[in-house]
Amino acid sequence: MRLNLRLHGHTASGQKCQADISVYASSQQKLMEEADNAARSAAWVATDPPHDPIPEGSEITVEHVEKL
Repeated sequence: MRLNLRLHGHTASGQKCQADISVYASSQQKLMEEADNAARSAAWVATDPPHDPIPEGSEITVEHVEKL
């Protein structure tokens, strides 16, 4: 099963950010593992305009996940 997800979170400095990912999983456990891996390598951008990219290596806390 393939899921397209939008991750919403914030950086350690409090900047709101988001990333769109696609994950493939056959079980709930596999979904969690794949989503975690995808979140670590995703292209995160600031939620507010001008949607600047978040620098690689930034500490990001995921607040919620939205199914696209």
